[in-house]
Amino acid sequence: MSQHRRKIGARLGLVGYASILRELQKTPATIAQVVEAHCIAENTAGFVLRKMHAVRLIHIGAWRQREARSKGFAAVWHFGAGVDAPYPEAPLLKVGKRANYIACSMVALAELMRTLEVPSTKAELMERSGLNEETIRVFLNHARRIHLVRIADWQPTEGDGYQAALWQLGAGPSPARPKAVSRREIDRHHSAKRSLARKAMSLHRAVLGVAMEAA
Repeated sequence: MSQHRRKIGARLGLVGYASILRELQKTPATIAQVVEAHCIAENTAGFVLRKMHAVRLIHIGAWRQREARSKGFAAVWHFGAGVDAPYPEAPLLKVGKRANYIACSMVALAELMRTLEVPSTKAELMERSGLNEETIRVFLNHARRIHLVRIADWQPTEGDGYQAALWQLGAGPSPARPKAVSRREIDRHHSAKRSLARKAMSLHRAVLGVAMEAA
């Protein structure tokens, strides 16, 4: 597992969650391995993984014997909403149970990840997750840097002529941003739309007038 070192005590946030998900996407890991790779406390790693498990972003793909056999087995966490592997031995307490309490940030993360299964704009991500534009921007920039998401395509927009990025899960290359449409082309487009609207209104009035005369 590659190293994504953080300052000790630094808050994870969506950026940290994205890094953990990306590492699990590449290589399944135990809590101990997540602690080592991301420089976080064991209780923090356990808390985050359980919440990711609760919103079905990850699952227990296997169990690994701990070095001290008396301590039982450690869950090996896998990326995605799969079926949990059964515990190798009958445990004293229930294991693998999804948490009842789910933090709002984890719910937002789950919405982001599911929305990103198909190409989506920042506006769509904001609407689905309830997060503000700056938070979405920081998350996407980091997720793109670690190859968790990519720009799948560009979508024409009205306004300044620039096209909106369509973001999607994946590590492939992103297409170059198309050249901005000139102000003249934008004005020509709006003029054509207004002309069509006027013609449609004139036709509607003409039909309505004929109908009233016939009545």
